[in-house]
Amino acid sequence: MKRLIIYILILASSAIVFSCKGENQDESQSETNENLLEISKAQFDHEKMKIGQVENVEFENEVTANGKIVSTVGGITHVSSKADGIVEQIYVKPGDYVKKYQLLLSVSSNDLIVLQQNLAETFILVEKLKYDYNRVEGLYQQKIASEKEFRAISSEYNSSKVKYNSLKIQLQRLGLNTDKIENGEFYTHVPVYSPIDGVITDVGVVIGEYIEPQRKLFELIDASKLQIEIDVYEKDMASLAVGNKVSFSSVANRGNRMSATLISIGISVNNESNTVKSYAKPDSLQSLINNSNVEVYIQTKKHTVKALPTTAFVKSDGNYYVFIVEKQSDEMFYLKQVLVETGSVYENYTEVLSDIESDKVLIDGVYNLIIQ
Repeated sequence: MKRLIIYILILASSAIVFSCKGENQDESQSETNENLLEISKAQFDHEKMKIGQVENVEFENEVTANGKIVSTVGGITHVSSKADGIVEQIYVKPGDYVKKYQLLLSVSSNDLIVLQQNLAETFILVEKLKYDYNRVEGLYQQKIASEKEFRAISSEYNSSKVKYNSLKIQLQRLGLNTDKIENGEFYTHVPVYSPIDGVITDVGVVIGEYIEPQRKLFELIDASKLQIEIDVYEKDMASLAVGNKVSFSSVANRGNRMSATLISIGISVNNESNTVKSYAKPDSLQSLINNSNVEVYIQTKKHTVKALPTTAFVKSDGNYYVFIVEKQSDEMFYLKQVLVETGSVYENYTEVLSDIESDKVLIDGVYNLIIQ
């Protein structure tokens, strides 16, 4: 009987021990799961999440600088009229692309009529004097006409030719066909033509306005001659080389980077800003605006770093986090939040300075996850 009682007590004690051990395991398992973020497979698919790992990525060092879109010499042209008068018609507006020798404006000028009349009359006189000169020269050679007569007609003929040539040049400079004028076909307006292919950026005159020669009427920019003027800090100059790849973006649209190539490196330092002016040629001329400010990134030396796609990071309170897949089942993913230190950013990758041992890192679709 005594042995039976002892046996029952032993069984009861064992049951209590096993019961406590099971409770401890359940509590430990519960605590472990509480530290993980649970994501269902349906949510994983809906958020288009992806699993990846830290990669060895080739980064290029970047020199950051401020810049401005400017034109090379001859890329900007100011157009004026060579004759004074009243503006009769304007054929273009700001933003128009024009070809070289395209008509921009016409001017009505009283002086134009007088100038054409003088040319036509002088042309007739020159033709008459030419005939007289040839006739007297022949008589002079035959000893019929005197030397005095020959010198007189020579002087008058040469003088008329000088006047004729001067008038002809003046009218040709106005863009007029002097052959037509000599035949009596007079122009009523002075045309103003574009001297280059370019875009009209400014129109400084209105119809009916009186203008004088040399006044700026239009400004044209040849987009093919636009370039980037870069203010590079003196400390960064040693890492630059002609041919470096350059990316740049407007201050108003930093997310849209365009490409260029470094074509010139300055040799003079601005003592006030400690910068050196260098120049880059854009690979594309689309969307460039003269005198607009841009942010410039010059790629220099290449090096390999540990990196993750930038989409893998979540920022909170100035810190960066990634999520690693601690475990998973058919229906659930269990994510662990990991604080990481980041380095430089290049294209779509961000350098990782911390050690991440897991090869299952969530690299996309993390923007809706909550930092604990």
